[in-house]
Amino acid sequence: MSSYPRSLHGHPRSTPAESFQAMAAYCEAHDIHGDVYGKSDWLQSFEAEIAVLLGKEAALFFPSGTMAQQIALRVWADRRKSPKVAFHATSHVEVHEQMGYQHLHGLEAQFVGETLRTPGRDDVAQLDEGTAALLLELPMREIGGQLIPWDELIAIREWSQTSGTALHLDGARLYEAAAGYGRTVTEVASLFDSAYISFYKGIGGLTGAALAGPADFIEEARPWLRRHGGNLFQMTPFTVSARMGMEKRMERFPSYVARAKQIGALFEERYGSGTRAGSAGETATGTGEGPGESVRMTIMPSPVQVNMIHLLVDAEVEALNARREEAGARTGLLPCGRFWEDKWGRGTMTELYVGEAALAESDETIVASYDTMLTR
Repeated sequence: MSSYPRSLHGHPRSTPAESFQAMAAYCEAHDIHGDVYGKSDWLQSFEAEIAVLLGKEAALFFPSGTMAQQIALRVWADRRKSPKVAFHATSHVEVHEQMGYQHLHGLEAQFVGETLRTPGRDDVAQLDEGTAALLLELPMREIGGQLIPWDELIAIREWSQTSGTALHLDGARLYEAAAGYGRTVTEVASLFDSAYISFYKGIGGLTGAALAGPADFIEEARPWLRRHGGNLFQMTPFTVSARMGMEKRMERFPSYVARAKQIGALFEERYGSGTRAGSAGETATGTGEGPGESVRMTIMPSPVQVNMIHLLVDAEVEALNARREEAGARTGLLPCGRFWEDKWGRGTMTELYVGEAALAESDETIVASYDTMLTR
């Protein structure tokens, strides 16, 4: 049995011993032999499978998405002989990677669209001529898991083909996005010239990522994998864990999205005031119910678009994290991830990622945990 507390957020966690035992059994069952610097029949077969899944000619396994994304942008920049790349201001490459694209590769960033909404065709049309690549994140995590509307995505694709700007997909949560669109992973990824997918987020593997694109693009990316120190002597533990996660969860994402929408509606009914603000990514705002004084909570976005919900709560980070722990102790269920101070001045926020754990919890249990957390 796992020693981790029960949580509504994400998937139930396994201990290292449990994970390694499952991986060992999988290797024995499938006669998997270890790779050497990424070379093995099994790993090459897995990469070919990922390429087909993403609608591309070839794919390459990486130990991290940070590495894969920066290398993708570098290859497109070299091809166009231009250091100009573009992405949204809330993209992972800008917010969480210590400006690696600039310090390691000398790339020059342009931000596309407004900070707290999804970009569209009119936004990308304002980019500089000669922009080598446009990176789009689906869904856009920092603004609550919003999706670029499908018709806008098609229009952006048409713009990229006309302008000669490569279109790259940050697909760290591609399965979530595809389920939110009601389309297949292949349909979504095929709109892009290159695509990256993560194996540890929604998939639940130990770590790892894959970059997919044209065969010659992947061959140009391969030396950069070595230059970044990512061509590890043994990739097998990460690739096996990734493959196991895909087999376990790749068909489950529509159920996660459906449950997230149910929970979003539950939150709106119990905590929302029924008011709405904004257009793309509306919010529902209200207060927690309970016998004591309650705190104000805003649900973002509303309605929920994928299996991710961001909550803006009117209280201090430290106090809310303490209330979160107390709710877990009193009800047996941690209601969400830890709280943080929003980078864009919106206040104290948390994230609820709806995965396997939420499928096992009743509405009543969820409400009990949130009522405890939101009531002072």
